[in-house]
Amino acid sequence: MEKAKEKPPEFFKSTKTSLKSILKHPEINTKKLNDVVIKAHKIVIHTLQFLKMYTLHHYQTHSQTIPIIDKILILNVMKVVCGEKHTKTGKPPKKETVELTTKLTSFYTEHYKPYTQPEQLDYEYMSNVLSYLCEDIMTMYENNIQLHYVNYVERYVNVVWKKKMLVDKIRKIFHTKKEKEARIRCLEKELRKIKNDLLNVDNIDENTSLPHYHKWITEQKKHIVPDKEKFQKQSIYYDLKCKPMDYFPCMIAMMKQVENNEETISNVFPLRSSISPGYIRLDTITLVYLLLRKEQGKKSDFSNQGNTKKHEDKIWKFFFRTEKKVFHKTDFSFHHMISTDGVGVSILFIRDDLVGKRLPNAKKGVSKELYIDELNDYSALRDKTIVGVDPGKEDLIYCVDDASKDANVFRYSQDQRRKETKMKKYNNIILGMKTNKIQ
Repeated sequence: MEKAKEKPPEFFKSTKTSLKSILKHPEINTKKLNDVVIKAHKIVIHTLQFLKMYTLHHYQTHSQTIPIIDKILILNVMKVVCGEKHTKTGKPPKKETVELTTKLTSFYTEHYKPYTQPEQLDYEYMSNVLSYLCEDIMTMYENNIQLHYVNYVERYVNVVWKKKMLVDKIRKIFHTKKEKEARIRCLEKELRKIKNDLLNVDNIDENTSLPHYHKWITEQKKHIVPDKEKFQKQSIYYDLKCKPMDYFPCMIAMMKQVENNEETISNVFPLRSSISPGYIRLDTITLVYLLLRKEQGKKSDFSNQGNTKKHEDKIWKFFFRTEKKVFHKTDFSFHHMISTDGVGVSILFIRDDLVGKRLPNAKKGVSKELYIDELNDYSALRDKTIVGVDPGKEDLIYCVDDASKDANVFRYSQDQRRKETKMKKYNNIILGMKTNKIQ
């Protein structure tokens, strides 16, 4: 009996190539796509800056609470920074949406607009692009929280308990290197226990730090840990993956305190400062509105009564060389969606058995990869070579396959990366392209 072919674990895959290699009629379409990419880039810049100002203003004027940051708020902010749409189509907005838009518009006029350069923005034919950008911005916020919340707690403890000042005192008071290192290690160990107690939500009565810290830890937990009855799997680290936005007000509170101590702060809010446009997603209906010309047909013929889905292959052939090998992948089909920054392009593929079907729900915050001690079957590992990997700053990655002197070594250094990517050259080019330099 023939064994059934195993399905790939991924729902989606992508292939990256250059836009000019797959675009038809580049003399017409390149400018149109670049205009949309640059417009989207400016919208994202203003949206992120507006969100930061609006959230901080709300935090200061509403008893240290912040508005709910979700896709609805982000989408409305985008529309406010773009201004009123000239052609209104579709259903009238809900009452809640009107109230939110009125509030955002008032804030924009009073607080945001006076401090920005006048810039004409619009989102004509970009409704779907804005929806995808909302997802990207939401991901920026969630990733920032998941990656940096614990670091913010550690920074907060170090600042409040004057770690830097104490380390400097130790270095002045003690003379021998051995004494200095021992005292600093002792201080760091003491602070580490405080940090662990702050991040412990499982056994809150079992503190590992010294007793005179316990009252302070209990008080501080009210501000730097979300006030919730239950944490997922009774772990902050796991709960961060599941509900990252719960921790955002805590990060703001911690950085406010660090700022009050006149110490340098980390930027809690993700911003975009690069002059290079980011990638935007383009789907079938967006192509119809942006690129379709009269000789190819009427826009209404491809956008109404389900015709977009029915003729999607035909629509993509109007603008892209879909017959090329790059649009075909084993076990996967072209998903009729690309991401581009006007130069490069990523072509999205979906697994063959999922085409036209509702995607299974992927468990959020759960990795498919198991730790080695969680495996039940080790047979697949018996013939494998064990490799130790050490990431770092000077050696970005350092790998060995044995503990002896004769071990095989793979090393990729920071200098090698800097040389291969020509980082210095391109940084100077980017700096030269910036119109507003700080003298």
